[in-house]
Amino acid sequence: LIQYLTIAVGELSSPVLYPVPTFPMYGICATALGREKVEVPLREDLDLDLEALLRAVEEKRPSLAFFSYPNNPTGNCFREDAIKRVRQEGVFTVVDEAYYHFSGKTFLADALQREDTVVLRTLSKIGLAGLRVGVLIAKEEIAREINKLRLPFNITYPSQIIAKLMLEDFYPIIEEHVQMVLRERERLMRELSNIEGVKVFPSDANFFLFKTPYPAGLVHAELIKEGVLVRDVSYLPNLENCLRVSVGFPEENDQFLQAMQRVMKKLC
Repeated sequence: LIQYLTIAVGELSSPVLYPVPTFPMYGICATALGREKVEVPLREDLDLDLEALLRAVEEKRPSLAFFSYPNNPTGNCFREDAIKRVRQEGVFTVVDEAYYHFSGKTFLADALQREDTVVLRTLSKIGLAGLRVGVLIAKEEIAREINKLRLPFNITYPSQIIAKLMLEDFYPIIEEHVQMVLRERERLMRELSNIEGVKVFPSDANFFLFKTPYPAGLVHAELIKEGVLVRDVSYLPNLENCLRVSVGFPEENDQFLQAMQRVMKKLC
């Protein structure tokens, strides 16, 4: 769907706008199609730099913008007014709500009413990644035009049937799982914050960032020795010494917390 939008919206000679760091597929799809990438760094608080975005719009005149909401890998939802302000400049706006179930925040009403906004969602973050099912939500006439680019065999029939069943008959199972993740996210963030030297960043997703005084690569390696795998994101802008951890089941989260305590004690 990201690729279809990158093909469908605007001329291929017009740039694609997005903040960084964010989900890398926006840039990958733009590169594959030869479109210029306009990457605008987030502020130090990891929210959108509206002034910089507006300058980029004025200078580069992008026709398409992607906003991950909540953002991957920072976990936060950007300011709604900032996204709308960029859209006011005539930029077709894609709001990628892959982690919507964990934030409850959405641009769905805009996508259903406006011709310059679409929403993307996926089943991959709620335990059904193997189905490879994504969803684009838009006004009917907009969806119809984008659908002209869709390949005829992009999603298998079994994936469609299973997705339909999960979103209808078995949706309470998804809701129960999401609520467990939300409870565990708050517990995990709270307890990790109590470890000396660790800073935890706010999150609306099923993961969150944390920062230690030590090189992220070193902490990452020590956690692997403890049998715990997190993601080193310290190579990204504004994320020095930062790692990203996904919220798991309670016993997995306990193992992570115990490993972090041992690693921090070892490195201090």
